Amino acid sequence: EVMGSLFKVNSEDEFIKWAAKKGDKFLLAEKADGCTIVAYYEQGKLVTLATRGDGVTGEDITTNARYFENVRLKLPIAFSGTLRGEGIIYSDRFEQHFAPLGMANPRNAASGKARDTKNPELKRYITVKWFDVLTNDRTFATWEEKFSFIENLDLEPIPYRKELSSKEVWKVYEEYVKHSRKKLNYWIDGLVCRISNM
Repeated sequence: EVMGSLFKVNSEDEFIKWAAKKGDKFLLAEKADGCTIVAYYEQGKLVTLATRGDGVTGEDITTNARYFENVRLKLPIAFSGTLRGEGIIYSDRFEQHFAPLGMANPRNAASGKARDTKNPELKRYITVKWFDVLTNDRTFATWEEKFSFIENLDLEPIPYRKELSSKEVWKVYEEYVKHSRKKLNYWIDGLVCRISNM
């Protein structure tokens, strides 16, 4: 599965024009800024954990999986498929444990530590927030179903809001720009709007 880039909009007019062609209900989620991580499970057991790499070929980091705060080596159900998420380091943890080591920011620290073969004690500060699930075992009619399924796997999805109209999406976006983003304890580099209907 190729992990490509997202289409970006920078104004309300651009967004409304895009949304008008796509539907009337949307799911809005934070776009966490860290290290993109892909997890492959077979019958509920973690087989491979990898970075996004160049979008086609990732780097195998399975040996680090047991250190990350909330990556499950075994899921509560016999799920076979792929999960995609973002490995982040909370800002307060970065200031306490990584900044004193001369690391520049939480994004670089997450990316470096996720792939590092040393310092297991620092890897436990990486938290993964999941944003997609792919499987041949079942079909999903909406993005809401995907996010609910992630929660049913006892995993933490990226914060999201569902069943929003295009006007509500833009209102939430403006709220993030003015207030919400600066209150977060982790970095985001925007919001991702998905057409609810798969």
